[in-house]
Amino acid sequence: KEIGAYSDTLKSDLLLSAQGNARATTKVGFCYRDGKHGARKNVQKAFEWFEKSTLMGDACGAQALGVLYMNGQGVEKDTTRGILELTHGAMLGSEHSCNCLGHHFSTGKHFKENKRFAMYWYKKSIAARWQDSVDVSRERRETFLRENDSGSFN
Repeated sequence: KEIGAYSDTLKSDLLLSAQGNARATTKVGFCYRDGKHGARKNVQKAFEWFEKSTLMGDACGAQALGVLYMNGQGVEKDTTRGILELTHGAMLGSEHSCNCLGHHFSTGKHFKENKRFAMYWYKKSIAARWQDSVDVSRERRETFLRENDSGSFN
């Protein structure tokens, strides 16, 4: 039905996903989340694709799944599960997951403020395999590092 409206990029990613390509599976999720490449915006459907790609071991899929859980988009809000998925994504190499964790530790949002752990996650984001973050998170990271990189935290 809907597939006729899909772009060649989305059709290709659907085919690659069916063949077990985790990154393509995540890309399909982003198409549904954002309503791009001919897919109608459907955050619940995006959630399903991100969940699938996370189980396939994709860092960016785990990051996206964590953000949906944190914000209660396409799924009931579950901060604990969101942090778990963000950590999963960070350990798989997602820059954005690392930046999110750094932010939560630097602000005390969702768990006790801890500048050492914020520093750890922000620095880890710089060397992350998948540079998948957004400008606002990168700017937040750079500001934190510039203001706090003295190494003396309690």
